[in-house]
Amino acid sequence: NFSQNHRTGRHEHAICGKATSAGLCPFNGASPRGSTNPYKEALLAAQHGATAMHDPTEGGVAMGLYELAVASGLGMQIELDKIPTLPSTTSICHHFGINPLGLISSGTLLLTIPSDKWQDLEKVLQTECIPSKVIGTISKAPGIQARLNGKPVPFVYSETDELVKVL
Repeated sequence: NFSQNHRTGRHEHAICGKATSAGLCPFNGASPRGSTNPYKEALLAAQHGATAMHDPTEGGVAMGLYELAVASGLGMQIELDKIPTLPSTTSICHHFGINPLGLISSGTLLLTIPSDKWQDLEKVLQTECIPSKVIGTISKAPGIQARLNGKPVPFVYSETDELVKVL
């Protein structure tokens, strides 16, 4: 479904949503429901037209985006500065020299959805107090193109969680 929708020319968004233990959304690093299982979010996304979903764990959001791109055979343009990260997470990661987007991200749901279906899903997620954010778009060209503050930067991911570097 993910690849079929893209081939028909429908523009799709890559979405990052929900709080995580890595502190990727503004709920002090914990889900507003107290769970790291994005089951509810996935059901809502499926009901509103999501074409692909992934619950990234080890390797974090960065590895999850890479896995989505590889599985679909498509590419992504990701705006790294649109991925919310708590200031405390950013500070600690900077101190230890690790990438916050490579931290375990249990509870986060990455998804793709056609742009014409996004507003309806966004409204439902807001009603349920589930944070979400468009972080990029899907492209036909394979690979991930990353931008930070509007400028191209290398997209960095690792199969090994960043926490391993400091343990």
